[in-house]
Amino acid sequence: MNVHALGRISALLLTAVGLQFATPAQADAIDDIQQRGKLVVGGKSNYKPFGVRNAAGEFEGFSVDLARKVAERLKVGLEIIPTEAANQIQFLEQGKIDVLIAAMNDTPERRKVVAIVEPGYYASAANVMLVKSAGIRDWKELKGRKICANQGAYFNRHVQQEYGAEVIAFKSPPEAYSALQNGNCIGFVYDDNALTQRLEEPQWANYELPLESILPQPVAIAVRHGEERFHALLTELSQEWYRAGYIRELEQKWFPGKRSGYVAELEKKYAAGSK
Repeated sequence: MNVHALGRISALLLTAVGLQFATPAQADAIDDIQQRGKLVVGGKSNYKPFGVRNAAGEFEGFSVDLARKVAERLKVGLEIIPTEAANQIQFLEQGKIDVLIAAMNDTPERRKVVAIVEPGYYASAANVMLVKSAGIRDWKELKGRKICANQGAYFNRHVQQEYGAEVIAFKSPPEAYSALQNGNCIGFVYDDNALTQRLEEPQWANYELPLESILPQPVAIAVRHGEERFHALLTELSQEWYRAGYIRELEQKWFPGKRSGYVAELEKKYAAGSK
């Protein structure tokens, strides 16, 4: 075999090795969304006022309005897929959705598995809606008492370990509310924003929120790790919403009369040009 033949064989072998170890280009979420012509958002369908279905079966709420803004920026249509705390991150990881705008709390544990967008678009904390006849006036009085909860909520373990409550977790908030009404527990530990809204309804006249809210956390948008361009766009949008007063506008729309200190702080920060 001559030198030229050996050279050609070596070149072919090097090419084959290069192809074997070549890494395919990472798909870009924005390109995929625009090619599809639709943004697929993981959201809530039973979490008033962040995301619910109205009488016509359409999604509406604080988070839904933000999802529409993202779709408008991308110039695509919008599809919302209902998620729960127990499956929302799984849906994102599996590619069933492009982004989570589901009133998900920003926690260190969640940051390990998804990319959180800052700033958050609201803040919430944990509280427990209790039947008035229970007479509870301190979190420590929950020791040994049955408390309904929503699977996957970040505060469930804390309420169980710190206060000794017997936490009974359900797959969705409606199931937990039903269990509370049926007497399966004396209270429902959940997001304080949602519980405050629920107490405005006549059927909850025998329930109350006598305790101070605990474990405050920002509510944030999330995407998959590695989606740098999409994450950067959402970060830019989130800052714009505060600068333009849009988050405050949504707060007045969905939480009439409420003025969140969290929102006020971020409005001031981004009005001053911070990033």
